[in-house]
Amino acid sequence: MSLLKTVLMLAITCTVGACASNQTQLANTDSNSAMYVANVHSKIISSSQADLWWDPVPGAKSYEVFFKTMLLEETSECKVSLNYLMPETDYEFLVKVVR
Repeated sequence: MSLLKTVLMLAITCTVGACASNQTQLANTDSNSAMYVANVHSKIISSSQADLWWDPVPGAKSYEVFFKTMLLEETSECKVSLNYLMPETDYEFLVKVVR
């Protein structure tokens, strides 16, 4: 049985005095039993910082936030702040449920 995995593609574009994000959610199948969060949202705070947030998942003890395959943070909240981002760069984030 495969479960749905949602990957948030976040592109940060900055010009003088303004930053914008272009986010796309991609659905992929995952062959293991991991559960991933759907509906991950983003907000650009500055040219090097963004916030991610998502809807809570019933029964979740915490959430693991990944950049590609690298674990960035484990949190019990439904949000995380990302720092040290580079303008004109595409980022791929994934939020995994820990039960």
